Amino acid sequence: MRTTESSSAVREASRKARSLGPRRASLAEHAADAAVYVILTVVALVSILPVLNTVAVSFSKNSLASAGIVTIYPLGFTVESYKRILDESAFFNAFRVSVERVVLSVSLSFFITIFAAYPLSKSRDEFRARKVYVWLLVFTMMFYPALIPWYLTIRNLHLTGTIWALVLPGAVSQFLIIMVIN
Repeated sequence: MRTTESSSAVREASRKARSLGPRRASLAEHAADAAVYVILTVVALVSILPVLNTVAVSFSKNSLASAGIVTIYPLGFTVESYKRILDESAFFNAFRVSVERVVLSVSLSFFITIFAAYPLSKSRDEFRARKVYVWLLVFTMMFYPALIPWYLTIRNLHLTGTIWALVLPGAVSQFLIIMVIN
């Protein structure tokens, strides 16, 4: 008897709450919302202003940009800087190296991640050393080597000055392997 009374009381309270319509926000909630919008607007402006300044400087005359009087609008509009960049072969060489690095890095990382994660995704019965390898992954993820040992390794492998010096250090991502395992 008692459970039917309490369940009917809950149903009655629920029906009354629905009949009242949506709850109205209090003045404090509106003030908090306004404060959040103001803070987010300020953060967005602080983030976008340096980008606008860089674009404005790139489209301004060199003398005006060097004088530091360009803000977010270009002064003495010109595309001379872009013409100069496109006339240099070094720009296209750098672009080619960037594309080559991305293609090689993504391909190699994808290949290594899949082939490392597959055996580690097996059960302990199928791969007995699974726990040891997963702990090695986590340990190396927490204690990442410094820049100097990376350079010494690359130098000792005679890879300095090659595209592989850029590709190989980031080829294995412990985080991605753990994500693919799961």
